[in-house]
Amino acid sequence: MVHELNQPLTAVLSYSQTAQRLIKQQQAEKAEPLLDAAVMQTRRISSLLLAFREKLHSDEQALQPVDLRQIWARVVILLSNEIERGKVSVINKIPESLPPVMASSLGIEQIFHNLLNNAIQAQQQTDKAWVAVSAIQTANRIILTVTDGGPGLSEQALQQVFMPFFTTKKDGLGLGMALTETLVQRYNGSIQAENSAPGGACFTLTFPLIQPEA
Repeated sequence: MVHELNQPLTAVLSYSQTAQRLIKQQQAEKAEPLLDAAVMQTRRISSLLLAFREKLHSDEQALQPVDLRQIWARVVILLSNEIERGKVSVINKIPESLPPVMASSLGIEQIFHNLLNNAIQAQQQTDKAWVAVSAIQTANRIILTVTDGGPGLSEQALQQVFMPFFTTKKDGLGLGMALTETLVQRYNGSIQAENSAPGGACFTLTFPLIQPEA
């Protein structure tokens, strides 16, 4: 998906930059075909995203009880090279007694992967980088939080972090957190972004508690 989107995005950027340069040079008539080409590529991106969205909704992954603590531990192993390279301290405060959530293990793994990877990348210039995950159970839901020791989210990021194509990364496409929100909502959950009191980013995820069968 990333490869398929990268090509038209690169084309749109190239066409737009060239058209901008021509307009500044008082050659607007030469810019029109480039802008038309950029529009066509943008429509292509829209079609790709629509197909991707339909795929997300059509893929009937069997939902099953998922152990959040176990999946988080697996993601930490998957990102062990990045964690070691960034000297990141990962703190797992998910209690062993936490009930499972009804979801897809691969989907939860993708959610955790996106959150942890973003937290690691946000702290590349931090001396004492850390990421902490914790969870509690209430009467009818599970609340999980992921916080980090980074610089936190800008006002713009707080408003647009889950929007497709919004990114603060130089080479990012801005699809990771949009996909994360889609997956969380698929499991009847919700996700919110804010900054913690010390200043780092904090993501709060809620999932409904599995109700016992009558």
